[in-house]
Amino acid sequence: MFFFLTIIEERNPTPEAVKDLIKRTKNKKKRKKGKKKKEMAVEEEEVRIEVEAVQAVYGHDCVVLDSFPPHLLLHIKPRTADVCSQQFVEAIVGIQAGLQYPKELPYIYLTESKGLDEQRQKHLLTSIQDKAFELSSCLMLVALCEEAVQKLSVMNHPDGDCPLCLYPLVVEDERGETLPFMKLMSCFHCFHSQCIKRWWNWLQKETQSNNGILNTTNLQPIRDMEYQNGMFGAKKYGDK
Repeated sequence: MFFFLTIIEERNPTPEAVKDLIKRTKNKKKRKKGKKKKEMAVEEEEVRIEVEAVQAVYGHDCVVLDSFPPHLLLHIKPRTADVCSQQFVEAIVGIQAGLQYPKELPYIYLTESKGLDEQRQKHLLTSIQDKAFELSSCLMLVALCEEAVQKLSVMNHPDGDCPLCLYPLVVEDERGETLPFMKLMSCFHCFHSQCIKRWWNWLQKETQSNNGILNTTNLQPIRDMEYQNGMFGAKKYGDK
C-alpha cells in the first residue's frame, strides 16, 4: 500500500515537491557550471604558462600577439649556421590557436621567408602541421617551434638555380667539387661566382658607354656581396 501511494505522489507531485525539484535542479546546474568554469580557468592558465615558456626559450625571436587564445610569430634561423655567411635560409612562422586549443589544432602559416622556394616553404609548413596532428589535444607550442627550427636547420643549404645563368646553383664539376658561389646578404639569393663576375664586367662596360652614369640601384647587390666575401671573393658551400 505504501509503495502504491509513493508512485501516486511521484506521478502527481504536490506544488511543494515541484518547487523542491526545481531548486535541486538549479543547484545542480550551478555546481556543474561552476566546475566547468573552474576547469576552463585552469586550462587557460596552462596555455598562458606555455606561451611564457615559448618566450623564455626564444626571447626576442618570439613576438606574442595574443596570450590567450595564443597567437605568436616566431623568427626562426637554422642552428647549423654559426656565422651569417653560413646561413642560407630563415623564416617567420605564425601559430594562431582558437578558444578550443589544444583540443583543436592551431593554424600555422608563414609570413616571410628567405632562401626558401615555394616547394621548401610547403615542406616546412607540412612538417609543422604533421607535428601538431601528432600532438593533438596536448599543449604543443614549444614542440611546434622546435620542429620548425629543426626542419629549417636541415634546409640550410643553397638550393635552386643561379638567377643569372639559370643552371643549378649547387652542381659538381668534373673533379667532384662544388662550384663557388656568392650570396646576397639582404635576401639570401645566391649566384655562381663566375656569373656575377661576368655580370659585373658587363655592367662596367654599360656604365662607360652611358657617359659614366652608374645606377646606384644596380650597385646594391655588389655592395651586399662585398660585405660577405670581398669583391669577387669566391666562396664554396661548406667553407668556413
